[in-house]
Amino acid sequence: MIELTGKQTNAIADELELANRCFLNIKTHEIKFIPTSDEAYLDPDIAKIYEEEFDSIVINSSDYVEFEEPATDEIYRIMQQFSATITNTALKDKLNFALRDKKPLRRFKMVLELHSNEYARWKQFKRAKFIANIEEQIALFNLNLFDE
Repeated sequence: MIELTGKQTNAIADELELANRCFLNIKTHEIKFIPTSDEAYLDPDIAKIYEEEFDSIVINSSDYVEFEEPATDEIYRIMQQFSATITNTALKDKLNFALRDKKPLRRFKMVLELHSNEYARWKQFKRAKFIANIEEQIALFNLNLFDE
């Protein structure tokens, strides 16, 4: 059975928000993060460390589960849910307009960055949704562990 501490769950949420891959060893509860950004691999020594880490995960794949960030459409729904909580009509209109943009995630963030209180509230709201998503994944992992 997989049980994580709050610190572990927050660490996973941090990494998923950065779009990194996140793996949990189900035997040791060790968490491993693999960057997805090309910038992380510019230094050959650092790249080698990440490649060896990932190779180790692949070789021992039955010992690991991978946490996934919410899909883009789920993040879009989270933004819609947050927008619905905004009481400032002008800001709500700007956010709803941003959600209709070709690049709604970036536009939404740009609008909120101009309103520091609401941006801070957005980050807390989004974090709570990421934590809930991680907890849902843990529940599914646990169901699958019992099925085996």
